[in-house]
Amino acid sequence: MGKRTPLILVLAIALVVSIGLMLSLNDESGHASRTEGGGSGNGDSASALETGAGSAMSNAEYDKRFAELAAIHGQSGATGRVLLTRPEAPGKDLKVSIRAEVEGFVAEAEAKTDGQGNFTFPKLLRIDGYELTITGKAVQDYRKDGLNFSGEQIEADTGNINAGIHRVDRWYFVRGRVVGRGGAGVPDANVALVMPLGNRTFSWFEMAEKMGEADPTIAEMSTPGGGRFEFRLKEPGRYALRVRAKGWATRFLSRIEVGTGLDKEYTVALVEGYPVAGYVLDAAGRPVADAVVAAVTSNWRSWSFPKELWKTDGTGRFEFRMPPSSGRGYSLNVVPPGGAIVSRQFRVPLEEELIIQLPSDATLVGRIIDRETKDPIAGAAILVNVAKDRSNMWRPDARMALMTDEYGVFKIKGLEPGNIQSISIRAEGYADFAAHAMWATDKKVSDAIRKIKVKETGETKLPDITLSRGNVLTGRVLDAVSLDPIPGARIEVADWVFGSRSMQTGPDGSYRFENLGSRISLNAEAVGYADHRDSFMGVPLEPKNGAARREIELRPGASLSGTVKTKEGTPIKSALVRLKAKASGWGSWQQDLSLRNLWANTDDVGRWSISGIPGFKLYVEAEAKGYDLGKSGDFELEPGQEKTADIQMQESASLEGFVKSRDGGPVSGARVTVARDPGEGDTWSQWRALADGLTTFTDVDGRFSVKDVPTGKVLVRIEADQFATLTKRYPDVKPAQAIKREEMTLSPAKTIIGRVVNEKGVPFTQGWLRAKHTASPEGEPVTQLMSGRIERDGTFVLRNLPEGTYSIEVRVNNRMPGFENYRNTTQEGVIAGSENVEIRLTPAE
Repeated sequence: MGKRTPLILVLAIALVVSIGLMLSLNDESGHASRTEGGGSGNGDSASALETGAGSAMSNAEYDKRFAELAAIHGQSGATGRVLLTRPEAPGKDLKVSIRAEVEGFVAEAEAKTDGQGNFTFPKLLRIDGYELTITGKAVQDYRKDGLNFSGEQIEADTGNINAGIHRVDRWYFVRGRVVGRGGAGVPDANVALVMPLGNRTFSWFEMAEKMGEADPTIAEMSTPGGGRFEFRLKEPGRYALRVRAKGWATRFLSRIEVGTGLDKEYTVALVEGYPVAGYVLDAAGRPVADAVVAAVTSNWRSWSFPKELWKTDGTGRFEFRMPPSSGRGYSLNVVPPGGAIVSRQFRVPLEEELIIQLPSDATLVGRIIDRETKDPIAGAAILVNVAKDRSNMWRPDARMALMTDEYGVFKIKGLEPGNIQSISIRAEGYADFAAHAMWATDKKVSDAIRKIKVKETGETKLPDITLSRGNVLTGRVLDAVSLDPIPGARIEVADWVFGSRSMQTGPDGSYRFENLGSRISLNAEAVGYADHRDSFMGVPLEPKNGAARREIELRPGASLSGTVKTKEGTPIKSALVRLKAKASGWGSWQQDLSLRNLWANTDDVGRWSISGIPGFKLYVEAEAKGYDLGKSGDFELEPGQEKTADIQMQESASLEGFVKSRDGGPVSGARVTVARDPGEGDTWSQWRALADGLTTFTDVDGRFSVKDVPTGKVLVRIEADQFATLTKRYPDVKPAQAIKREEMTLSPAKTIIGRVVNEKGVPFTQGWLRAKHTASPEGEPVTQLMSGRIERDGTFVLRNLPEGTYSIEVRVNNRMPGFENYRNTTQEGVIAGSENVEIRLTPAE
């Protein structure tokens, strides 16, 4: 064994080698390890120079060259700020890099933003042509060229050059987890973010044209073992989340709003699907192959229509699985090859297989021509609705969207024999044509068309429909106070039939639309101003020689600001603050459109502000994870007015429970919905509350768990196959209260079947029902308030009812001019399980 080297000598040799290696690396990498100015409150900054050819410089050479260039061009520090867009927030912990070439050398520096998005470069050359880039995990790459520092004035208070405010687009995330029994993650689930039909601009033509097509997929992935998913999107928008997994029912989450407020986590609870099966047959009872069968989940509040598609096989059969339905169920739309859409409602679970028999071989034929030249118009877009009942204005029995051929001819096969409900036509260069009970471009022509009945067999020919050349509308969008033009305002011609058209005003506030009819609905909006919106029915255009002009004046919007805090005064940061219309019905819907882009997030001390608010009655809501919804009082603001609204929030509650049958067995797959209780008297308010509520399903053991439960009055609804719907009310839920071990016992389901007719015994379809539970034979609390649908033949079925007696009210919504008006009618003492219940309406005075 040799002589040992002393330990201290080994350490000394290692230290010398390490120092030598570090110096060698410095000399070979030039600026890579050199820092300037050390750290600051805005993060460490570094700067260096290297030759454009990439040759290295030692620190000494760098300092010498920098001093030479600084003597020629000057030097100073630079400061700037990064803000994130939608919603605006400081861009913290981001990397900011800057570089420019000068006399064959490249000047570079890096900085890191602080909590307010500020960054500092301690030492830069005062030259032009800097390129600035911003990067980070949560932001899209940003680059700004041509930053010029040579002529900038140094700020007296800081001695730095102003590097500007840079607004950077963030990435938008949709994250969550797919779970099954007992909350366990579901592996290999296909999670897709889709653009639902009717998502961006609601259009009946689009619905008919695209019903046989799948919703466009924006992004999709397969979940790993834990069931987690994450999507990173460049653009905000409104989407639906579709989850498919083997052995489970497809699940949709309809209202995925990306870019409004904070990124959200979604828990998608899957349940075993119930079989939905049936056949599509033609008028003679023969199977129809390759017919598209679309099951549509309607969500009217957000204009979202996610759907699932299947095709019939050679025997005309279709088969799939779906979760149990709630409310009014699903809509099944069948699109045979080359035929019109035939629709019907269905509920899950099915009472029997669905047999969809297409109408007879009725065919509607027509031709579109130019009014002046009588030439055929090719490529015209046509939407035709047909209904058996002429008084049925809104629910067609068959619908078809198509284009005219080179001869201006259109032919629709497979229509339902009956009356033409409406025809809408749009062609490039022509004014729109409409034949409808409520609006018509030519009432005489419209009435004549709507009197034509589609025959059961053979062709039904329409008279030629003539189109006039379209009108031109020009104008400006102006400030209502100063009358100055507003550039960049968004102005839209709203159209529910074919889809809206929009543009931005020019530098002088001007706009121009062509090919318009004589009645339009015009909307305008601009940052800082209250919206302008015409009525849903539109206003007359009143053109002269094919041209019209209309000035739109926007009033400066009001402003609201305030704080969101706990009752104890603790600020709640990153809370989402929204404005809500106080009106109800159509007025609320119109006003909500004006408020949809008016929202904000609170900062670190709970502050928020919103401007451009229209002058009608509204209130403010605030939501934040772990807290119950906060709400302000009502406001009615004047143009330009500024007000303050401070909102208090309190911790949300939680609910855990067990759903069982009367024999004590667990009920799996039961739908559990938790919502703020609007009271017992109004079905519409209750339905809206449940639509906005939190939904989950019981696992195989009948257990469920719901977090973020609201405080105060809470409504819980349990729905399950073959069981009566259970509604339970909690009158006073406390903040942070954990409600555990709740047992929900479901009773067997009952139905009430009946028919609604007018005073002549003719089926009535223009309304809906609500059934109020008035007495229970077992002395249970009477809390049920159920709604139902009147079908096209006047029949109705109220399902999932507990035993007892009910008060059934027919709510008439047919208030349209030119149609018979009936009173709301109530029938008392109807026993659950009754059949052949007839409710006869009487005309209103």
